[in-house]
Amino acid sequence: MTISCILVWRQQPDGPQNRQATEALVAALEGLRASARRGWAVQISAQQPLVEGGQRGSGKKGAADVYITSISELKDSTFLVARVYHTLHKELRPNSTSAWQQRQVLEAENGIVEILRKTSSYKDNFLFKFEGTMSVMGDFSIKLGRGLLKGFELKGLVVEVLYRPTTDIKAGRPILEAFIQILQERTHATLPGLREVVCPWVEYSLGNIFTPAHSAVQYATVCAELMN
Repeated sequence: MTISCILVWRQQPDGPQNRQATEALVAALEGLRASARRGWAVQISAQQPLVEGGQRGSGKKGAADVYITSISELKDSTFLVARVYHTLHKELRPNSTSAWQQRQVLEAENGIVEILRKTSSYKDNFLFKFEGTMSVMGDFSIKLGRGLLKGFELKGLVVEVLYRPTTDIKAGRPILEAFIQILQERTHATLPGLREVVCPWVEYSLGNIFTPAHSAVQYATVCAELMN
């Protein structure tokens, strides 16, 4: 049982360096008496649909950009976080653009990447990995990690705050917000720019009870933001 939110930090030209940022976050967690327990990782394989001629493409009818997301705590599960594109006839929606997105998240078998490759309808776009350590403080778990493109190019830092006693997002949200405020206050002077990433649960047809699919959408959303 848990709910969670993710904060992200990106290095700015005139801001602290990555090592300074990591040290500031570690110091803040130590100040909260959070004890490090174990490592964690999330791996995302971004797939892009192929159009005729084997070229990458998106925005076509029925096409989808897919983030294949694997979470270390869920070894037997893989999630597909997809944006499916549809073309609309103007007479059906005259005041809108001619295309719209439908977002979906699906649980799949671990071998889904190979299956997509064999269909020759998708091609690897990039590989992204989050990795770090998890600390525990009372009813909270805090994951501090790095966002790495291709396993080595640092794109930013992430802090996932998990509140374990409930899976009800609305009920637990005020408690998460209070913890986030404390963490931001402790890091504001040395680490400006640490902020929460808001996830569009409704757009993925996800309900108010937090599930592993929510977690997959969170990390796919953070990945997309760090890549922009």
